[in-house]
Amino acid sequence: MKPFTSCVFVALLSGVLATPAGPAAVAKWESFKAKHGKQHSVHEEPARMQRFLERSAEIDAHNARYEAGLESFSMKPSQYADLTPEEFARSALGFVAAVNASDIPLSEEPMMPSIPSKFDWRDQGIMTPVVSQGYCGSCYAFAGAAALEAYLKWKTGQTHDLSEQDVVDCSYKKFLGNNHNGGCQGGWPTAVYEYYNQKGLVSEREYPYTSGSTKTHGPCRIPNAKNDRVRGSLKIKNVKPKNENEMAALLVSKGPLVIAMAADNEYKRYFNDLGDGVFDMDHAINLGPNHAVVLVGYGNQKGKDYWVIKNSWGKEWAVGGYGKIARGKNMCNLTKFGVWYVEQ
Repeated sequence: MKPFTSCVFVALLSGVLATPAGPAAVAKWESFKAKHGKQHSVHEEPARMQRFLERSAEIDAHNARYEAGLESFSMKPSQYADLTPEEFARSALGFVAAVNASDIPLSEEPMMPSIPSKFDWRDQGIMTPVVSQGYCGSCYAFAGAAALEAYLKWKTGQTHDLSEQDVVDCSYKKFLGNNHNGGCQGGWPTAVYEYYNQKGLVSEREYPYTSGSTKTHGPCRIPNAKNDRVRGSLKIKNVKPKNENEMAALLVSKGPLVIAMAADNEYKRYFNDLGDGVFDMDHAINLGPNHAVVLVGYGNQKGKDYWVIKNSWGKEWAVGGYGKIARGKNMCNLTKFGVWYVEQ
């Protein structure tokens, strides 16, 4: 299809959008699409643009409060800024509780005598690059793979780029009984570790990720080449720290931790378009966890304690794909399902 010129596009949209779009708005929309590789049909385009412009206005209003010192974090449009809240939940989240939170045992690890005032596994050189789950509810696969890659780098010195598609396709309806992984419909982070122990994982090069664009899982296709499969026998731990100080101690002693957290809901949307600063919104404390991420560090910024998380929404989210959330107040309900890690 031949692309619209700006003047024709503005004329067309002015009759469709609730608020007519001027050249500046169209330019902002076109820049967003180019940045994130967006392509919409002629029928879908006006609604997507309207949603993006509405979201941009919300972000601009928040950032004005941030500049005035009234908010602790800035915002910027993520790749999901033209989606409805319902579409965002289907596309960018994917944590599904496979057990009751009350059944997760309390940690019995001895507390460290003391922990550093700040810590970040990125400083240890074990974190692999940030990637994007795209438009598939596969956060469980990305969080598990990212934590496992970091653990293997820490313990063996070897760098691995594990295939999330291998997990999405080949752990589908496996490992969790009736609470099985659902491909792009969400899952449980331990599937990565279970699959690694039982079958092994191939590299991203051998089994590249496609569900981010197809929006669904595919048939499990074990690659012909077997030499790139990484397999081990690791103990899988899912425990509840007694408090966030103990969570910090586990992070320092056990390596990057997978956690489940509440990444907003349809009524309050801030986290998904996070920029710089420390995410701290009271509404997020009691929301149900719906997203899996990797906990990699903690610190203090301008008197506010924070956690550092590695997300799977690409490098444009927050700062290089890593975000900060308030620490010490169960922000985003991050303690509900405890933490996941592996050990020899």
